[in-house]
Amino acid sequence: MLTNRLSSSGSVSVHAITKISKQSRCLSSSAVRQGSSAGGYDDGSGEEYAPASLLSPSWLRLFGFAAASAVGLSAYSSMHTEGQEPFLTRYLAHNKPSPETSKANADKLLALKKELADDTLLLSDAHRPRLLRMSNPGTFEQASPHKISPGSQADLSDLNIKSLRE
Repeated sequence: MLTNRLSSSGSVSVHAITKISKQSRCLSSSAVRQGSSAGGYDDGSGEEYAPASLLSPSWLRLFGFAAASAVGLSAYSSMHTEGQEPFLTRYLAHNKPSPETSKANADKLLALKKELADDTLLLSDAHRPRLLRMSNPGTFEQASPHKISPGSQADLSDLNIKSLRE
């Protein structure tokens, strides 16, 4: 295209340069190029999303909660005077049972747990373990004698296999 526009002196005409620059400008501003350079991804769903911002209601609630917590903590820490305990410590000391009552309850619970453990141990020793019997004793004798090295298998020649009915 450029070779057709060469003048007789061997230089490119001004008209050809302006036309080429217009074509390149049109190519760079075409709809296809604009869509690919916009950076957005269109998944075809047509949904519009709110722009991400730190001024959204959820972030504002979080910042408000953090500020209220900081103010409350500073007010709580400066609330007690010298020689007086904080409110939460006084509340727990007033409503918590005495140490003697707590120790007595813990000792009773420990004695009950020990007695339960002794009973469980006694009963588990008194019962015989349940025997698991084979459902098909004939399959025990169907093992292949091949690939068994000498001494790797117990001698089971005098073994009597009982079924569930016996």
